[in-house]
Amino acid sequence: SIMRYATGKAPGELGADLSDDSVLCRILPFSLLLCRRQHQFTDLDRAMLHDSAKLTHNNALALLMSELYSYILRNLVLHIGGESLEEKISAAASYVGLFYEEEEAEDEEEARMNEEAKAQHREDVKDYDRVSAEYVHLLPFMNIEELENKKEEELLLDSSAEQSLYAALWALLHTASYQEAVEKAVELPGGKNLPIIVSTLAAAHYGYASIPKEWKESIAGKEEAYELAREWQVRWLD
Repeated sequence: SIMRYATGKAPGELGADLSDDSVLCRILPFSLLLCRRQHQFTDLDRAMLHDSAKLTHNNALALLMSELYSYILRNLVLHIGGESLEEKISAAASYVGLFYEEEEAEDEEEARMNEEAKAQHREDVKDYDRVSAEYVHLLPFMNIEELENKKEEELLLDSSAEQSLYAALWALLHTASYQEAVEKAVELPGGKNLPIIVSTLAAAHYGYASIPKEWKESIAGKEEAYELAREWQVRWLD
């Protein structure tokens, strides 16, 4: 897909109509670029995020979950949205939902302003209408209490981006450390990508120091990986 993109193909011409959880793994590098101090998440960021996802997944629900995942990651890395993990997740879901929800205007003037705002969103974010149509899929992520009270056997582990992100957040909320979260993800029958998604969110929440030393030492190419991480931290976070 990247090679075809380099020859002039548009992102929408490259991605298939897929909404599996591999999109959350593929979008991670771009998601991290959005984690910048003193930077507001803009329509331009959203449009670029969609284009990055569409290189492989040209599906409205996949775009919505990529956006939600990226914003949750941003809140965890930059400590935005509240003190607790629950507050940061809830704030991210509410922020994304606010962009796509259908607002009821109290009067004609407010209705006019809402339509003007939508027109601008449609101009800036070409996928606005089709992603808005998937708004209902955000609602479970906004109900943090229901997510916390969900039982493990009630999780729907079908390897979709929506259900894997939900399960990943459940695992994070029901464990107390990076190691516990990753081990729980491995236990769940959610496919090979679920532990990747959980480990990413857990690392963002608990920090690099929380990763067991023996796990870090066993990573192939750890020197190169550490250098990339250091450059990213200096450039975007410091």
